[in-house]
Amino acid sequence: MNAPKNHPIKVTVLRTMKTADVFDQPVREQVSHAPDRCARLREGQTFIIDENGECVGDFPCNWAWNDLFPVVTAMRTGGHFVMKKRRGIQYSCCTDGTMPVIFKLEYLPDDAQDAAPSSDGAEGNVRVPLKITVMKTMTPADIYERAPETTSARPAPELREGQAFLVGQNGRRPENFPNAAWHDLNRYVLSLQLGGNFPGFQEGTVYACSTDGMYPAFFRLERLPSLP
Repeated sequence: MNAPKNHPIKVTVLRTMKTADVFDQPVREQVSHAPDRCARLREGQTFIIDENGECVGDFPCNWAWNDLFPVVTAMRTGGHFVMKKRRGIQYSCCTDGTMPVIFKLEYLPDDAQDAAPSSDGAEGNVRVPLKITVMKTMTPADIYERAPETTSARPAPELREGQAFLVGQNGRRPENFPNAAWHDLNRYVLSLQLGGNFPGFQEGTVYACSTDGMYPAFFRLERLPSLP
């Protein structure tokens, strides 16, 4: 079996939508001098994302980049999106509610073989279930010589070592899994559920950490053939 590899991605700005394209009437909360469409991106622009997930050159909108990053991660690790005939293509949108921008993400021509439709003629893909295991939880005492001052007492830890959570094919956050940590894991969950693999890890697995600077938690994510 070939070792997992990352794929560079081409991102094309397909459409910058006007506020009038979204709403039948002016948005009353919008200031009068606001632009009527995105002022940072223009239709036809292209950007190359290398195999490490870095944009070659400057991506002009941090907000849109943040929106696209989970999709970029899933694609560059080989994820095959649901309802797409082949791996290596996806359409996505930034989350600006008055001036959204539509993007096309695709493999570069050198990855055409990886992006070919499956030989059995099957269309699309389905998410597979995952298991998330809490491997380690840390406290400020584990990290800092002197714990930073806080304005209030920390509530009881939400996670404990050895705890396991199952993610079904719907990809929803498991019950009692902290929202903040789920947000941190989102791109890993998306990639693994869509068949992606991370170089340096056994196929179908990856380790990730939450971004809590006081009480970080470390997780093991693994694909399952089916839910137990």
